[in-house]
Amino acid sequence: MTSNKNIHITQQNISYYNEIAKEYDVILNEDKSNAVVRKAVKEKFVSTVNPGWVLDFGGGTGQDTGWLQQHHYSILFCEPSAGMRNIAIENVKNNTAAGKIIFMDEAKINFKNWDNVLPFEQKVNGVLANFAVFNCIPNIDTLFQNLSPVMQSGGHVIAVILNNSLLKLFRRSPVNFIKNIVLNKPLISVISFKAQQQTVYIHTMKEIKKAAGKYFILKDATVLKGSGFILLDLIKR
Repeated sequence: MTSNKNIHITQQNISYYNEIAKEYDVILNEDKSNAVVRKAVKEKFVSTVNPGWVLDFGGGTGQDTGWLQQHHYSILFCEPSAGMRNIAIENVKNNTAAGKIIFMDEAKINFKNWDNVLPFEQKVNGVLANFAVFNCIPNIDTLFQNLSPVMQSGGHVIAVILNNSLLKLFRRSPVNFIKNIVLNKPLISVISFKAQQQTVYIHTMKEIKKAAGKYFILKDATVLKGSGFILLDLIKR
């Protein structure tokens, strides 16, 4: 996949989330299993990540900021969709919980540039990437490479990714499955909302371990039953 195509897909995905922003929370909350996912993520994060600065990576409308602040985390909020980010900013105005929050501006939110210029001075104790943020990213090698320098050694990445077993992927599209496995590329799915489309990348556990291995240790991968998600815990080397 060419760099220009990746840029196009990134912009396409941002446009998708700008379009869906006002309805995102309602759509997410309609599925009761998502509340179970959020609870599991909260418990995992609080039990593993030390208080201090953390990165809410792909923070969406800011639904996790409340409990993060309540547990005395200071938040660097990174959300590329202006529509989603603006809703998060409005939501935080009414939040009186402990813990600071800084909304990263447009010039710093692109993680692909973090290997050249760090987006913030302080290194974070943890990274939260909830509800399939990693599945919006085609090149997870670059993702892990550029998350590494903004984190403290021993810090945790707590991420929720889509759970698609190899058997399910093969049954869905055998030809594309074989082509992508042979070419060592993630499987792709396209989701539509009104006039916008989002490209979703199905990263296997093998791909994640390989991409993260130089920078992170995969400590745990827990299937969140009934939700279609896997909860990852990776530790910065």
